[in-house]
Amino acid sequence: MEGTARPLLCLSLTEPNLGACLDQVRAHRHLVDMVELRVDLLHPAHWGGIARFASECPLPALCTIRRTRDGGGWVAPEAVRRRLLTAAARAPFRFLDLESDLPAGAVPLPRHGPRIVRSLHDIAGTPQHLPALLRSLPRSGREIPKLAVTPHGCADLARIVGAAQAAPRPHIVIGMGDFGVPTRLLAAKLGSWLTFTSTGGRTAAPGHLDPHAMQRRYRFGAVGATTPVYGLIGNPVAHSRSPQIHNRGLAAAGVPGVYVPFLVDEAARFLDLAAALGVRGLSVTIPHKETVMDLLDRADRSVSGAGACNTLVQERGRWAGYNTDAAGFMEPLAAMLAGGRIRRATVIGAGGAARAIVWALREERVDVLIANRTLPRAQALAAQMDAEAVALTAPDLAQRIARYSDLIVQSTSVGMERHDAAPAAQDDPIAHVPLAGHEVVYDIVYAPPETPLLKRARAAGCEIVFGREMLLGQAYAQFHLFTGVQYPAAERRRLQEARP
Repeated sequence: MEGTARPLLCLSLTEPNLGACLDQVRAHRHLVDMVELRVDLLHPAHWGGIARFASECPLPALCTIRRTRDGGGWVAPEAVRRRLLTAAARAPFRFLDLESDLPAGAVPLPRHGPRIVRSLHDIAGTPQHLPALLRSLPRSGREIPKLAVTPHGCADLARIVGAAQAAPRPHIVIGMGDFGVPTRLLAAKLGSWLTFTSTGGRTAAPGHLDPHAMQRRYRFGAVGATTPVYGLIGNPVAHSRSPQIHNRGLAAAGVPGVYVPFLVDEAARFLDLAAALGVRGLSVTIPHKETVMDLLDRADRSVSGAGACNTLVQERGRWAGYNTDAAGFMEPLAAMLAGGRIRRATVIGAGGAARAIVWALREERVDVLIANRTLPRAQALAAQMDAEAVALTAPDLAQRIARYSDLIVQSTSVGMERHDAAPAAQDDPIAHVPLAGHEVVYDIVYAPPETPLLKRARAAGCEIVFGREMLLGQAYAQFHLFTGVQYPAAERRRLQEARP
């Protein structure tokens, strides 16, 4: 199996009974290549049935009994675990997971028994000397070494990738947790023999993705060692819709490639790693849009104008920077601008997104008022963009906005979907400013689709523009920069027609 051109996808079974585990296998067998029976997650009443499971399982099966210190759920005595491992070695499992610190002879292995995956897990961090550690794991040429560690930043991730790419094959190298997600999606780039996925209400390990996400959103089965990689760098990135947009575009266009979210603490360190992963283009989000500007070999005019970079492209081995936020923001306003409907606008916020928006509006000769919580920041941006400024707490805010109300743009994260609270009054940053109904109100927040401000604007009779429009517009522009082809029209229509 290690001779396959691409890594295998192994479904870790997390149900507490064997019947439900078999149901998991049958439901996902079209998405995965093999399964891992996590005996440590089974109810003790089902331990005696593991041999029958191995016989009935329609896919090759790996048996694992993970200790709590290795991130598993096993809390019974070690002697019981070793007896079960011995029974599994005699059952028709294709593979058996044994830890690197298990003494020789602790689990008697039949001559023609399962192939051993010799594993080491570090759920706290990333050890030093990873290449040597990985080489030391197998006790024979038939054993497959597995190293699963926990990176806490791009420096750790780079060491994991480097160790994996230098290691003899077959091997399994995984970074657990949020920083390690790319090691699962890009297992082919690490030369890993397989990677894991899990589903249902219980995730088998930190950083696992659902098999549907692995195959359909991230194109796992189509990613090989030379597949071009595109992605998103930021902190956070887990919430982003960009992977879905870009990967759907790549599939529809028939363009090889995969788009991956990278949680990045230090942009410079990540760019050092990017070449090893075959990265050809990157979307950039908070907090790196300004810091990456110092890392560019060439900057497009849109970057200097907007004062931020949201797109990196490899051009002849050098990083070129672009800003597609401005173009994405303007796309749904094009007809209104051409018709003269928008001449004066209020932009709420004075951060990186606001700067790109104000620059784009000023490029179209729209007069702009910048309203921000802190007045000095609004004044600084206004001075650079030849605009006006006002504090959101100003007593005459409503009157000031009324004079710049052809378009009202909400450019901050206020109103963004939160999992710990329901929408509140403060989620509308100008809740006390009345809307007359003639305004175009545009909120760049796209989750939830309709923010409290947009709901109020709709009720007042205003034309509204959803944040999804900017998200899609900037992504289409990035896709063209990344691949040299336009985003597929049919897929674009499907995204545009989907409910906001």
